[in-house]
This record gives sequence, structure tokens and C-alpha cells, in this order.
Amino acid sequence: MNTSKKIKLDIVIAGEVLSVSVPEEQRLLIKETELNVQKKFSDLRRNFPRKSEKEIFAMIAFQFAFDFYEQAEQMNKALRAVEILDEDLGTLIGADENKPK
Repeated sequence: MNTSKKIKLDIVIAGEVLSVSVPEEQRLLIKETELNVQKKFSDLRRNFPRKSEKEIFAMIAFQFAFDFYEQAEQMNKALRAVEILDEDLGTLIGADENKPK
């Protein structure tokens, strides 16, 4: 059971105020995320002045989704590497235990 205290935060993205209720320990992560999205929005707005806000947000959504799936893929590869090492270690330990003493 999660007994974390929830807090209400207002975050601002492209002038829009969003109220969110989050566990207190995620406050800094939420604020960091807010700043990251604001920075991406500002950067893209400056680099693509003819794009609509909708297009800018589509670009941001795609970039965050891509980053998420790329990191998930890297995590899965790392997990598989650890599993292989664990199997190899188990084989080595098993081979060691079978040696005559």
C-alpha cells in the first residue's frame, strides 16, 4: 500500500497552467520535467518559428516517446546481458563445485 502524501502542484507549459496531484517525493522530478518541457518548447519555437503550437507539441511528444522507447530498449539489452552473465557465473560455480577436492 502506498502511503505517500500527495501534494497539488501547478505546472506551466507554454502559458497553460496544469494542476497535478503527485506523491510528495516526486515534487522535484515533476518540476524538473516541467522545466525540461518548457525548454524544449522554447527551443523548438525559436528554431521553427513558422510551426504552430500544435506542431511544436507533436514534436515534443514524439521526442519524449522516442527517448522513452530508446531507453527501454537499452534497459532490456542491459538486463539480457546481466542474465547471460548470471547464467555464465552459475555455470562456472557449478563446474567448480563438481571438481574433486
